Amino acid sequence: MRGFTVGIKAGDASINVLKRHGITTLKEYDSYNDIIVAAKRHDLRLFCIDTPPALYYLYKYNMEHEFHSAFVLYSGQFHRAVRKGDKELLRLVEEGFKAIPDKEHKAINDRWLGEALVSQEHLRTMIIVGLTVAFIILVLFGFNIVLRRKVRGKTAELAATVDDLRKSELRFRAIFNSVSDCIFIHEIEHGSIIDINSRACEVFGYTRDEILHMEVQDLSSGQGEYAQAGALEMIRLTLVLGPQLRIWHAKRKDGTLFWVEVAMHKANLGGQDRILVSCHDITAQRLAMERLKQSEDKFSRLFRLSPDSIILSNATNGRLVDVNEAFTRTTGYERHEVIGKTAMELRLLPEEQALQRLHARLQEDGHLDNLEVEVRYKDGTLAHCSLSTQAVNIGPESYRLTIAHDITEMKKMHEVMVQTEKMLSVGGIAAGIAHEINNPLGIVLQAAQTLAQRLNPLLRKNQEAAKTAGLDLAALDHYAVERKLFIFLDDIRDAAMRASSIIRNMLDFSRRSESHRVQCSLGDIIDKAIVLAGSDYDLKKSYDFKKIKIIREGEATLPQVRCTETEIEQVVLNLLRNAAQAMCGAKQPIDHQPTITIRTTHNESRVRIEIEDNGPGMSAEVRRRVFEPFYTTKAPGVGTGLGLSVSYFIVTKGHGGVLSVDSRPGKGACFIIELPNADIGSQKENTDG
Repeated sequence: MRGFTVGIKAGDASINVLKRHGITTLKEYDSYNDIIVAAKRHDLRLFCIDTPPALYYLYKYNMEHEFHSAFVLYSGQFHRAVRKGDKELLRLVEEGFKAIPDKEHKAINDRWLGEALVSQEHLRTMIIVGLTVAFIILVLFGFNIVLRRKVRGKTAELAATVDDLRKSELRFRAIFNSVSDCIFIHEIEHGSIIDINSRACEVFGYTRDEILHMEVQDLSSGQGEYAQAGALEMIRLTLVLGPQLRIWHAKRKDGTLFWVEVAMHKANLGGQDRILVSCHDITAQRLAMERLKQSEDKFSRLFRLSPDSIILSNATNGRLVDVNEAFTRTTGYERHEVIGKTAMELRLLPEEQALQRLHARLQEDGHLDNLEVEVRYKDGTLAHCSLSTQAVNIGPESYRLTIAHDITEMKKMHEVMVQTEKMLSVGGIAAGIAHEINNPLGIVLQAAQTLAQRLNPLLRKNQEAAKTAGLDLAALDHYAVERKLFIFLDDIRDAAMRASSIIRNMLDFSRRSESHRVQCSLGDIIDKAIVLAGSDYDLKKSYDFKKIKIIREGEATLPQVRCTETEIEQVVLNLLRNAAQAMCGAKQPIDHQPTITIRTTHNESRVRIEIEDNGPGMSAEVRRRVFEPFYTTKAPGVGTGLGLSVSYFIVTKGHGGVLSVDSRPGKGACFIIELPNADIGSQKENTDG
């Protein structure tokens, strides 16, 4: 027992006995049940327990054939007990035990308690015997494993193992009949079958005697090599070249055909050379392999030809195993750059929290269906994708198959459609509100102007009316100045004028421009807007274009566009002012040089202007609502919330173009204007006409 971990119940008297004999590698458990459970998990190979509970728990866990009693360490006194206070029952038990004859009493004790360990020498002898038996059992177990592997080409080890066990016919027979493969033993000269195992009888459907009186060709379908001549040739090849491995078509007693893998090698059994043949039924494997091959072919075609990105990753560690061509084409990564890496390492999902939420959903539901996430491609481009993930098993391994559909453009189109519909509905409301407010607003403005005139002490009519009423006009003027009535009137006029400006913007917002459109140069329009912005300074809004760096990028020459020059100039100027206010008038000013970059590009149908700043950027909520009328993030009185909405309608409704924004918190904002070039604009007008 030295060198082995021995399980023992905590507090058991046998602990001291074992330690006196030099056994110190003890592992204590709280109960006998815990010891047997540990043995069932193969955490223990030796344990010391009283015989009755050991038998009970081994039977309880169906382990009575896995563990056996090696020897009795020591015997103690047999105890008996009844419930405390029950003297009558105790008396009956005592009398009952006294009535048992000494011979029978000794037999009971021997059965339950065993015999005491006689001496250290006896223990050593038993240990040697036990280790010898254990070694033989391990050899037998190894032989069984080796015999299975011989079906796969390692028949030489099987022959060596059989040779090692030739002295024990009983043990050999037990192993011979316990293996799951069919075993045939042939004599060398004629190849006759001289022995078979039980498995061969079961698989082929014959009794042992029937097979021993048969020729080997009777077990073949006639289509393979396993006929009489073929078997003899195989024997000769085995004798000359060594072990042989073939696949044959075999035939059962009922005529059923099946595939077997046959391994043949020379072995010395009982001092005589024999040919040992093992047959393994591989029909199910061949059919499964054929179905798997067909399935793999279909999967491979779908995997390669899918227009969506497909990712195959290990379900355990998340590392990418394979990607299709759509993935490499969309993301810009080469296949060798991503294989073996995780999405976290590639930073495909820029937000770690999003990746954690994705893993949490997978853990909870086991799959994903059309989950929208933001992904980052190799060049840093951010895109929106719809992810669907499903667990798949390929052989013994578990994987996750993820299909990513890029919905960036679809999402932008959807946002534009929603924005356009929203603007159209709000435009009608704005027109009605503007007309309704215009009349009372005119009365307010006119009344404020009239009151200022009626309080002017220099006007002759005011002097005459004051004299008639007996009023000191100079005193009234002094009172008005002291009480700041003229300041209030100026505030009323300013507020009315501001409201009037808002109403004009609302009317511009609600109706399609009827201005005359001509062919214009966007470069000239941008230059004029920059000049106007450069002379703009607003103390209340806290921005000064003289402190802002303007960068021009893009193509030197652009196609002309058909537009109303003043309106597009107003749009560009609005966007420049907004950028300036965002960078210089933010609650937390930026700590770097405020910069506005203006880029111009074009394609066959459209001219594109990008106005990008390096300001604080926008949240997703602000970005969605930025073109809504009256929506503003500025302080009350600073902005009307109509500048961007009017610009939106000038570009989209008035000129058939697109106005969009791309922004993230801390990354600035980029407003994008796309207008049809002159030819496309003319065609559209002719179509509309």
